[in-house]
Amino acid sequence: MRYIVGVMGPAKARKKDVDNARVLGELIARREWVVLTGGRDVGVMDAACQGAKKVPGSLTIGVLPSARERVSKYVDLAIITEMGNARNNVNVMSSNVVVVCGLMGAGTVSEVALALKAGKPVILVGATPAEEKFFKKLGGRLIASVDSPEEAIGLMMKQFEQQQQDLVQGRAPGAGSSRRLKQPPSGTLPPHSLGGVHKRDALYSARREPPRLNVPHAGKKSLSRQAGGGWIRSMWPRPFALLRPGWTDFLNSL
Repeated sequence: MRYIVGVMGPAKARKKDVDNARVLGELIARREWVVLTGGRDVGVMDAACQGAKKVPGSLTIGVLPSARERVSKYVDLAIITEMGNARNNVNVMSSNVVVVCGLMGAGTVSEVALALKAGKPVILVGATPAEEKFFKKLGGRLIASVDSPEEAIGLMMKQFEQQQQDLVQGRAPGAGSSRRLKQPPSGTLPPHSLGGVHKRDALYSARREPPRLNVPHAGKKSLSRQAGGGWIRSMWPRPFALLRPGWTDFLNSL
């Protein structure tokens, strides 16, 4: 599996944050993970993609708020959302883990908050003690704080290894040994099924093959409309008398 690492940070970033993002992007790419950023040609976004493109075969994705923004030349795949700031949620939900280099912008802070609400792990790189305290109080165990990009990579490797183990052992990723995915008891059907067939599939089949109505008729050649199309001999001929002259003869001749 090729993991997607979201590298978030402000457009107007400090030199330290830009340098961290550049190193981080290269280290992510060397492990054949995908670098995802906000896609613009400034700040942390541009630096992370620039670092990743030092590695042959690397892949960088940029999720931009609108077509008016200038795309970083280091972005391989630019996704134009025309969603404005709402694109921050796309960044977060598309990432397996969110790494933050600098918390000086409201947009970056919103991405951290969205990641925490979605249960995504967040790694702060080079955060101040005040920033670390605030976000750890907000996110609990979902928040980790490190001083260098190398430490961030080490944490991500442990998280991804744990996710792989959880998937192999049938647990929800990150749930740990105490929260296995619940399996229905043998001989029973899960609550979302209907007679061994998923409800959606059963309804779809019912639409495609509606039951024929077995209504008695007076022996004449009569037709009625089937629920999903087609004609069947199942209807009383009496309603034909309500049709305009000529239509009854036409239908009876079929």
